[in-house]
Amino acid sequence: MSNEHKDWLWDKVQEVVLERGLVDKITHIEPQNATEGAPHHIWGIKNGENVKYYVHYDADMGWLCEHRELD
Repeated sequence: MSNEHKDWLWDKVQEVVLERGLVDKITHIEPQNATEGAPHHIWGIKNGENVKYYVHYDADMGWLCEHRELD
């Protein structure tokens, strides 16, 4: 995966969660694994509460955001 594509993915994932109103502020982003480099886990704050989402792209469904329990 090129650096340009990785940068686009990081920007897009942040855009998706912010535009959908899932978080008011993003506090941390992590790739799913070290070799992939694509962001998937998003921590943030929504209405003063800490939240976490798993974000990924599905060819049939588009961008999917799944709420996760905090670690």
